[in-house]
Amino acid sequence: MKGINVVNFNIGNIAIKLSMQGFSSIMDKAGSSTHSHAEFEYHFVMNGNAVIKFDENLETLSQNSAVLVFPGSFHKFLKSETESNVLSISFSIKKGKYGVDYYKAIERKLTANNYLIFDENPTVTELIRGIVSTIYSKNLFATEEMRARLTLLFTSIFSKLTEEGSNANNKQLSTQEYDTRVYIIEEYFNEHYMENLSLIDLSSRLYLGEQQTDRMIKKIYGVSFKQRLTKIRIKSAMELLSETDKTIVEISEKVGYESYNGFFTAFKKLTGLTPEKWRILNKK
Repeated sequence: MKGINVVNFNIGNIAIKLSMQGFSSIMDKAGSSTHSHAEFEYHFVMNGNAVIKFDENLETLSQNSAVLVFPGSFHKFLKSETESNVLSISFSIKKGKYGVDYYKAIERKLTANNYLIFDENPTVTELIRGIVSTIYSKNLFATEEMRARLTLLFTSIFSKLTEEGSNANNKQLSTQEYDTRVYIIEEYFNEHYMENLSLIDLSSRLYLGEQQTDRMIKKIYGVSFKQRLTKIRIKSAMELLSETDKTIVEISEKVGYESYNGFFTAFKKLTGLTPEKWRILNKK
C-alpha cells in the first residue's frame, strides 16, 4: 500500500479526507513551536507521556491516550519527563450527499471546540496499531483493510465527540472544504511569520487575486490576513516573554516586527497589557 497519500471514506453522510503522511512519521514532538492547522489533527501517544499546551492550558497524555485538535487552535508539545512517540493524523470533514445523516449529530461540535482529550481505549489502541502495521502491506486488499479500520476509529472519535464535545473548550470556527491552497496558506504563516510577509506574495503562491486570498483566509480562520499574522506573532512573543530572558526589543524583532512601537501597539491591543506587564505576570 506504500505510495498512497490520501484516503477518502464515509461514515454515513460524513465525508472524511485523511492524509497518510502522519502514519509514516511517528516521532517525539517535544519542543515544537506554537502553531495551528487549518485541518483537524488527531495525536495518539504510541509510547511515553506527551505534554501539549493550548494557550494557558496544559494537558498530559499518557501512552495510548489521544487528543483531537480542532482547526485554528494554537498548540505546542512541551518537553516531558519521559520521551514520547506520537502518531499524528490530519483530516478534513464535510457533509456528503448520501448516507445516514450522522453529520447533523456532530456539526455543532465540529465548529465549537478547541480540543478534546481521549483516554486510553483498548479497542482504539488495537485499531491504531493495526493501521500502522498495514501501511506498507503488499496485500491486495490492504487499502480496504486500512479503510475499514479507519472507519471504526473515526466512528469511535465521533461517538466521543457527540457525548462530550459540549464540555470541551469553546471556539467558533466556520466549517469549510479544505483543498491544496489551505495547506499553502497554513505553511506560509507557520514557517514565515517572522519575516516580512505580504498578501501579494501569498496570493502569487496561490495563483489568486489579493481579495480572493483574503476571503479564503477569512473563511478558514475567521480573520483577515493581517489579523491572522498579528495573532501568530503575538502568540509567539508571549511564549518568548514567559520562557526566555531575551529583551523585549529582541523578541519584537524575532517575531517579525521592524519597529518596537509597532510590536508594542499590536501586543497591547491583542492582550490588553504591555509586553513588560505581561512578562511580569507570566514569567516562569
